[in-house]
Amino acid sequence: QFPQFPQFPQKPARPMIQVRFVNAANGYEPFTVYWNNRKFVNGLAFKETSGYEPVMKGDGIITLAGPDGYYYQRPYRLEGCRDLTVVIVNTGSNLELVELPEYNCK
Repeated sequence: QFPQFPQFPQKPARPMIQVRFVNAANGYEPFTVYWNNRKFVNGLAFKETSGYEPVMKGDGIITLAGPDGYYYQRPYRLEGCRDLTVVIVNTGSNLELVELPEYNCK
């Protein structure tokens, strides 16, 4: 009979991802950014970057609100073992969010 090899515990799933925002959208007042109705950063001006904040994996909604009444909302899904930078960019007459994953699968 063969010897039993020890069973090593699997690395636990990482329930949180570190997320930050970069405002690359010229011509807008600074944004307040919300993740699932939680204020993520207040007054993110053009060319500014927020700090990283932990966000739970799964489905969410990102909301950008400007002091001039501008409002943009987009559903989002966070999954995998990656941290994330979300860049706010101009697209013609609107905004878009560009995802830049930062692989961190330690």
